[in-house]
Amino acid sequence: MKRYAGISVILFIAFLLGSPLAAKEVFKISHSDVEAVKKVMDDPAPFYRDSQYLKKWLSEEVWSTLIFDENQMKTLWADVVGLKAPEEVGKIVPEITPGKYTLKDKDRLDFKQLMPEYFYNKFNEPGAAPYPNLIGNFTEFEVVPARQYYRSLPLAEATKKNMGTVKQEANGYLIHDSYIAGFPFPRPSGPHKAMQIIYNWTFAYGLANWDSYIALDNVIGVNKDWKIDHVGKGIAPIINTIGRVQFPPIGWLDERARDQKEQGIYRYTVLEPRDVYGNIYCSTAFIIPEKETNVLAYVNILRRVRKLSSSDTQDQAIGQDIAMDDAWGFAQKLSPKVYPYEFKIIEDREFLVPVMTDVGDSCIDSKEKFKYKNLKFERRPV
Repeated sequence: MKRYAGISVILFIAFLLGSPLAAKEVFKISHSDVEAVKKVMDDPAPFYRDSQYLKKWLSEEVWSTLIFDENQMKTLWADVVGLKAPEEVGKIVPEITPGKYTLKDKDRLDFKQLMPEYFYNKFNEPGAAPYPNLIGNFTEFEVVPARQYYRSLPLAEATKKNMGTVKQEANGYLIHDSYIAGFPFPRPSGPHKAMQIIYNWTFAYGLANWDSYIALDNVIGVNKDWKIDHVGKGIAPIINTIGRVQFPPIGWLDERARDQKEQGIYRYTVLEPRDVYGNIYCSTAFIIPEKETNVLAYVNILRRVRKLSSSDTQDQAIGQDIAMDDAWGFAQKLSPKVYPYEFKIIEDREFLVPVMTDVGDSCIDSKEKFKYKNLKFERRPV
């Protein structure tokens, strides 16, 4: 396997299904639209501010459905999860306070105790051990004050309303009929706490807050000689089919989704590289633990649709060192039979980790061996 690294710029744009708004207009956005605001590399432009937080691609009518009172969301989400993040952190290496840090500070302060090992090792000059051929090292960053995060109001309300209703089998797997909407385990606890955390991730509403959205994927591959050897682009609409809380239809997407006990549908169309243009992957996940994810692939060179097995989803994806089960960090079906996992909590503590901001000015510098710049870190309970 070649030594490879990739950069993904993923944009979340909500879209509506089965609503009067959807009937009026279709929202289309392309990679060129996004790149007109911020290039994939060498561009410190404040993406979120310049795109008006994605508003420039939406109508006022749709925008109004995405906006809620911020203080209300903060208060409700803190009540739902039972904690406020700023009160949970600051105990480990307290001398690392909000401010800017460089490599000179790495020897002076105990970042090794506060950072996950991976990020501590990436806090280094490009090309340095133990990751000599991976992009994304950084030599300076800013620590920002810990913030109280929150979810959208409908999602928080659904989570609170259904708190405590989701049940697990003796082995920890979800009892599917007990799930309605929202995050299934907003306060993980008990002997299956680790599994509950993973279920929260798999029900994470697409890493955003929405029942439906579109992801634009832009991937750059770099080899061990710091040369770009892969450019990939794709577009992926994602739909939650159960537990819909914001966009009509609310609840189940339709009767078929209810009958089949579907959890969500994900489709990925390859736009680049050119030789695999038009390859399409369509994945349907089910809430029943024993029911395997249904993955279909349209192969352009064969002009045929092929059904993939569970083992196929662990194979290397086209031109990349990533498998389908790696998507979103973790996309594998939680199953007691197919590649079952052992789940356990290693530690419950705070870490200093990279975070998104409402600016969006971080970037990769291709002229300095693909070093990250304008990174923000924050203490988070993990």
